[in-house]
Amino acid sequence: MAVEIRDESIELLTYVWGAPDPNPPFQRKANWTIYPYPFLDDIREEARPVTYRALVVENAYLRLTVLPELGGRLYSVTDKLTGREVFYRNNVVKPGLIALRGAWISGGVEWNFPRGHTVTTVSPVDARVVAEEDGSATIWVGNVEQVFRMAWAVGMRLRPGERALETEIKLTNRTDLPHPYYFWANAAVPARDDMRMIYPGTKVRTWGGCYDWPVSDGRDIARYTAFERANDVFLADSLEDFFGVYYEELDAGLVHVADVRQSFGKKFFTWGTAHHGRVWSAALSDADGPYCELQSGRFVDQTTWRMMPPHWTEGWREWWYPVQGMGGFSWANREAAVRIAPQNGLIECAASVTKAWPGARVVITAGERVLKDERVDLVPGEAFRTEVARAGESLKLSLYDAGGRLVIRHMENQAPRTIRLAEEPKSEQVTPGDCVRRAVRAEERGDAEQAWELYEKALMLDPACEEAALALGRIAIERKPSQAIPRLEGAVQGQPESPSAAYYLGIAYARAGRDPEALVQLWRAAKYPAFAHSARLQIGLAEMRARRWEQAADLLLESLAYDSHDAKARVLLAVALRRSGQAHEALREAEAARALWPADRFALAEIHHCRVALGNPRLAARARNGLAELMPPDPNAWLELSLDYRAAGCYEEVAGLLNWAVGRVRTLAKSALILHVLADAQAHTGHVEEAAATRSTATELGAEMAFARGPRRRS
Repeated sequence: MAVEIRDESIELLTYVWGAPDPNPPFQRKANWTIYPYPFLDDIREEARPVTYRALVVENAYLRLTVLPELGGRLYSVTDKLTGREVFYRNNVVKPGLIALRGAWISGGVEWNFPRGHTVTTVSPVDARVVAEEDGSATIWVGNVEQVFRMAWAVGMRLRPGERALETEIKLTNRTDLPHPYYFWANAAVPARDDMRMIYPGTKVRTWGGCYDWPVSDGRDIARYTAFERANDVFLADSLEDFFGVYYEELDAGLVHVADVRQSFGKKFFTWGTAHHGRVWSAALSDADGPYCELQSGRFVDQTTWRMMPPHWTEGWREWWYPVQGMGGFSWANREAAVRIAPQNGLIECAASVTKAWPGARVVITAGERVLKDERVDLVPGEAFRTEVARAGESLKLSLYDAGGRLVIRHMENQAPRTIRLAEEPKSEQVTPGDCVRRAVRAEERGDAEQAWELYEKALMLDPACEEAALALGRIAIERKPSQAIPRLEGAVQGQPESPSAAYYLGIAYARAGRDPEALVQLWRAAKYPAFAHSARLQIGLAEMRARRWEQAADLLLESLAYDSHDAKARVLLAVALRRSGQAHEALREAEAARALWPADRFALAEIHHCRVALGNPRLAARARNGLAELMPPDPNAWLELSLDYRAAGCYEEVAGLLNWAVGRVRTLAKSALILHVLADAQAHTGHVEEAAATRSTATELGAEMAFARGPRRRS
């Protein structure tokens, strides 16, 4: 059957939480900052039915249900062959105080960027379903988070005839400065005594330290029952692409596959089998029992972050699929899972596939001897199983498609590929290098305050430490703006050939409204590969603010030659082309940006403006109405969209979009911040009386829930 698409509603018993705390924390020591987000920590005992929007895609094997209003959570994946849930389905929405902002719910699959249990985990996010040319269908969810203004998107795809969920992850830093991040997909599965973790490696890191895996000190710790207390278990050394779990009594399991070069992290979390862990089952669900978490991550564990460079985009794909009737699995890729294991004096071999392979060939060998060479019709959900006698040497199972292509090969007792673990160097002496290294780690985990102190200490120990001097100037751009330009001017004098010093001084000048000086430094940085894209993008923005649209378009086109995946840069190119009178070319670029990032607000808004410029009012209205369908009724979402245009000096677009949205989306008319931004745009476009009236209305609304943020730029 073709993949079906439905936009439905689902009613779930929900333990409601109260209004957001009107006083968000500016900074939390020893924790991740969440400003401008308020806490959601008023958890109540009251439960009532709540109706949620549910996006559904369904093929012959699986049915996916996604809830955009709860962080874009993959709520349910139903295996239509067995009637079972592929993941743990929680039939109530019952929050606990676990997430960064407080409220957090269990079940399904949660998307975490730039940190775990993230700021939008129970908040509405952008959502769109795309029917693709090959018959596939993808539910896209995503958001521009407001702490660092970076963006994430996850596409959940079903293909015709495949019994596998494909997820496509996209991350981008839409800003001019680097910011810390990681990404983890957090999948819940039922916790049962017969559950075994199949993680191909030899070492794990837990709360208690590093241990051998799967057997440590004679104890099998790959079983759910091995952990009485809550624990994180990170596979530390695996270079294989798969992991999963198998329920021995149920004879069913779950496989995850991703290119280990793109998604290294493999984690298992349990609340434990003791009473304390069982308490959490009752705290987070009513009658659905305990669960565990299987998590796949960009990096090795959740104490590892990295700094995402300015205007950087990255993406990769992962797969999840159910298996059953195999007796377990020992190896897997995105097309098949296989098993070789002793059974009643014989060797049992099994295979399970994600799509039909008529006329497939199964070959079992022992050294040079062929023990079995059989043609079989393999179909999803029906495992192939056979037994052979031990032939002295280790067995090898090879699966080919009808055309002779190797699908998967596995050797009995095959050892996983691993890396040697290295410890971070320790020094009893405090050197400038030690301080810088610790400062970098502090920045990566989001503690800019500690990073500042450590960089300053490095400079005290060595006043000529160029890395520390530059880092302090860069951090000052946002945290201590009055110090940024003097510090970075000093860094440029000390490091005249440093592209980083030139780039960040250019950013500091631009934020101070000193574009001519910014251009000099940005052009210096643009000569170097590390800043060839980001510096040209910033130069293009400066040209747009100066209303030199053709020059801006040329520069943005150049920038895309260095990074063609940057959707924001492509939308800015569309804006510059449209403003220079090239509306057809602009529309082409805006649509290309939306193909790159299917849930991109900026791209859809620009498609609207291009349609207006081309004299297509009906299509223009469709695109603009699509914004209200794509975006949640959250002032933050509309504010971010307006700031994209404002940064390019496009106040007419800001005024037009917000004027329309305030009349259409009720929550925006009650947002003081939205109205102040609208008033500013009206003033810049010469509508002084309208601006005064809008500003007056904003002032009457007061400052409650109006949390200023974003890059400071003097107009």
